[in-house]
Amino acid sequence: MAAETDDAVPHRARHREPLRGGLRVTTPETLDAVLKVFAGSVNHELVSSLNRAGALAVGLSGIDAFLVEAEQMDPALGGVGRVTNRTPRCYNCSPPTAICRW
Repeated sequence: MAAETDDAVPHRARHREPLRGGLRVTTPETLDAVLKVFAGSVNHELVSSLNRAGALAVGLSGIDAFLVEAEQMDPALGGVGRVTNRTPRCYNCSPPTAICRW
C-alpha cells in the first residue's frame, strides 16, 4: 500500500519544505497535496480495507463537520497552524455501531 500512496503525491510536492524556527514552512501547494492524499485517497483506501475486513469504518478528516478548527500560527510558516477548537459530537456515538444523529 505504501507504493500506492507515494504515487498519489504529486512529484512537485515531494521536495523538502524549508524550516523556520524549527517548524516546517507549508506552502499552499504542499497543503493541497497533503489534503488530497490524507482526506482523499489514503482515507478511502483505509476505510475500504477496514470494511472489507469486516469492520464498520467511516473516514473523517478534521474539516468534516468542523471536527477540528485551527488558526494560522505565523503567515511566514504558510499553512502551519495551532488547533483552537475540536468538536467531538460527531464521533461520540453510543453504542459505537449506531448512526450518529446530532
